[in-house]
Amino acid sequence: LTESLRLSSKTAIAGLVACFRLVILGGEPLLPNLLQPWDQAASGGLSVSFYNLYGITEGTIHCSLKRLSSDDIKKSDSTIGVPLPHLRFSLASQSSASTVEPAIGELVVSGAGVALGYWRQPLMTSKKFKLLSRRDQSYEIGLYTGDTVQKTDSGEYCYLSRVDRQVMLRGYRVELEAIEHGIVKLEQVSMAHVIKVELSPTDSRLVAFWTGSASWTCLFDLLERFIAGYRWLQPAV
Repeated sequence: LTESLRLSSKTAIAGLVACFRLVILGGEPLLPNLLQPWDQAASGGLSVSFYNLYGITEGTIHCSLKRLSSDDIKKSDSTIGVPLPHLRFSLASQSSASTVEPAIGELVVSGAGVALGYWRQPLMTSKKFKLLSRRDQSYEIGLYTGDTVQKTDSGEYCYLSRVDRQVMLRGYRVELEAIEHGIVKLEQVSMAHVIKVELSPTDSRLVAFWTGSASWTCLFDLLERFIAGYRWLQPAV
């Protein structure tokens, strides 16, 4: 998404804006200021509305909605708005002893759209889905999203970062530890570390570092087999 926004030419943007009345954005963190050329093109008498949606699969895809104003588009804050009417947001403090909801913390989603857990994966379910007590002394399941957000004075939420090492690449969620685990399966590899590197505004890649006697050819073959199910990932030098 962000790469497409950066690459769009003024001519292409003008042509697209003329065809659109509603633009819904989602799938990865949005930097609203990338929409400035689109907003400027729409200001010439055209009525185009921009919405940023935040969501996760475990929350039935869409969890919050934010209609972006021209002022919002001038900022770089990744605002995700407020939860949809059937859902509730709360923030979990890093301190287990704290009883006051922090202004910045891990986003916890609860409500009618939240799943009950992962199919036949009790350990993962116990880590991500936990019982929350409500003010009426009842309980509901809360999904710990792994996303760090900030609640603003206006009551809206702003995405900040991940609490773990999960990254977004080409619209997909990638667990770096899973790739590292795959690499160290090779006997000649003793340690491995994978990071996401932005080589340019339009070129983000995963870069692997390893120690051991494994040659690049062996590692390349291993990675090809390991990521065979991820067609959008290709090992390269």
